[in-house]
Amino acid sequence: MTTRKQMATKHPRKGRSARPGRKSPRSAATRMGPRPVSARQPAALLQSMPLFAGVPKAGLARIAGHLQRRHLPKGATIFKQGDPAREFCLLTSGRLEVTVAGGDPDSPPVGVIEAPSWFGELAIVTRQPRTATIRALTDSEVWVLPWTDFNAVF
Repeated sequence: MTTRKQMATKHPRKGRSARPGRKSPRSAATRMGPRPVSARQPAALLQSMPLFAGVPKAGLARIAGHLQRRHLPKGATIFKQGDPAREFCLLTSGRLEVTVAGGDPDSPPVGVIEAPSWFGELAIVTRQPRTATIRALTDSEVWVLPWTDFNAVF
């Protein structure tokens, strides 16, 4: 019969003993929640989005080749309400807040965008100015697709 202590030190997949005081990679990932998309795989994020449904993998790879990575510190503004639409964005890590001018400053933001997600496509498609301000709530990573490349796809 195996004791609880013996079970706790077994490697979760291979039944081998783990080093004392070390957590298995699986338990660490579980504690941290969903992992952000790898910086090397923006095409995988594009493929998972309904917006890009039907675009062949080769097309997604071409689009991914035009993406530019940006690291945003907490508090950084990505764009402001009224700005011209110049880019489509993929959020691969972090959290962003969406606010609209004229709202009660004491009320919560209009929305929160959590990775993985996308934003900014509406203004590009409609060729209208940005309808909201987007600000980083945490350190974040965003991949940007310039509007000229976005329009070439759609």
